[in-house]
Amino acid sequence: MFLAIRIRGTAKTDKKIRDTLNNLHLTKNNSCMVFPENEVFSGMLRSVKDFIAYGTIDKENVKKLLENRGYIGRKKLTDSLNALNYKNIDSLIDDLFKGKIAFKNLKNMGLKLPFRLSPPSKGFKSVRKGFVQNGELGFHGDKITLLLKKML
Repeated sequence: MFLAIRIRGTAKTDKKIRDTLNNLHLTKNNSCMVFPENEVFSGMLRSVKDFIAYGTIDKENVKKLLENRGYIGRKKLTDSLNALNYKNIDSLIDDLFKGKIAFKNLKNMGLKLPFRLSPPSKGFKSVRKGFVQNGELGFHGDKITLLLKKML
């Protein structure tokens, strides 16, 4: 699965970029979404790589994200899993990774999306450089979890 975090704003940008960010539900800075790994989302993420940080995420970090930032209404997700017809969070994550359920289906069931993250502790390295040039933008691979941990 892909994890995408919006880092930069869209002032004075092309409408196509703004529309892509809206389609990805990354409407505000420090918002985060999880997407399945397929060519559609891969292409969309590549097209907005100058505004987001993205990479692959494993089950353990999806669990941390859902436990810390998952809400149904005003209640934590872990307190209200019965509303989603799941007994524990591990079965929910297994279904997400197997493709039996998608995050958009969870939104229809009441899960608040996108996840809102706090700014990273000790700040961003650079919001104008790519990950390869020692910045934060673009594809991080599995090292996106380091940025996620700083923002949870």
